[in-house]
Amino acid sequence: MKPYMIFVLTQKLRIDLAASFLVFVNFGLLIITASDKINNAIATLLGKEVSTYVLVSVMFVLLGGGAWILGYVLDKKFKYIQAQSTVGNERNPQICEIIEREKKLEKELCEIKNMLRYQNENKEDRGRYNIYRKQ
Repeated sequence: MKPYMIFVLTQKLRIDLAASFLVFVNFGLLIITASDKINNAIATLLGKEVSTYVLVSVMFVLLGGGAWILGYVLDKKFKYIQAQSTVGNERNPQICEIIEREKKLEKELCEIKNMLRYQNENKEDRGRYNIYRKQ
């Protein structure tokens, strides 16, 4: 791969990694913007008002915990990274070609293995009933 393409792809990966953390910032700004409505809803449920500082703190803890639980479920139950890699490989024509060649080679190898097994079985039978064999 050309050096400038590697550079561009490396920078894109860095931007993608940083963009995933912007979700937390966006959620925080959303909480601050909607805090008066959320606070009114909590006040009607609990009967007392909560400060914006406490509200934002609690919501961030809930967001972090929820994100961790979602990540854990995606990792352990659904094997997300492996599934993503599998789907990517299925769409890659070079890997599909390699897999097809591998299947053909595996089939030929099984055929050779069966032929050798058949030849060995026949050699044993011929040797067993050979009257000219030295005892």
